[in-house]
Amino acid sequence: MPLQNLGLIGIICLMQSIGDKQSTLNSSLERCWTGSCSFGPDVETLQLIESIISLTKVPLRPVFPREWLNADVTMPQLRILLILFEDGPSRMSALASSLGVSLATATGIVDRLFDRGLLERKNSSEDRRVVMCTLSNKGKLLMSNLSASGVGQVRRILEAMTLEELRTVAAGTQVLISVAERLGIRPDET
Repeated sequence: MPLQNLGLIGIICLMQSIGDKQSTLNSSLERCWTGSCSFGPDVETLQLIESIISLTKVPLRPVFPREWLNADVTMPQLRILLILFEDGPSRMSALASSLGVSLATATGIVDRLFDRGLLERKNSSEDRRVVMCTLSNKGKLLMSNLSASGVGQVRRILEAMTLEELRTVAAGTQVLISVAERLGIRPDET
């Protein structure tokens, strides 16, 4: 999926995943304040990064639709559903690799999704050892509804902005995408 399709919520998630490294950032700030910082960003840059991350944590929580919290799936289950929703049918081994877990762990997650009717599994006709996973109709409906609620929430926020605010958000979003691409960051790495 190209980064342009990441969307505002995806960019916020990217920024918040960077924010999860807050202790590292705080220690970097501390080293610079004490004068023991010999390379890397200057103090003002680190302070701005810290400020941006802090600004996205609490005030933007309402951007995340309530439907996402009520989906009654675990984070690993949601990640598998998202992969199948975005990329289509996938091998069990590819899902395990995407999650960074063992095949046995991925199989357990898929089993629970299968039991709830959210995905289907099929053995490959060429190689019975290969298990292909795909969203069931119920899974497609869930993911379509979650996607639509996210887009709707962002649309409501954007529609309330002035033209100048929209231009600022568009420019800032493009900068984030460009830098992420320059760093080789893909949406599935966040």
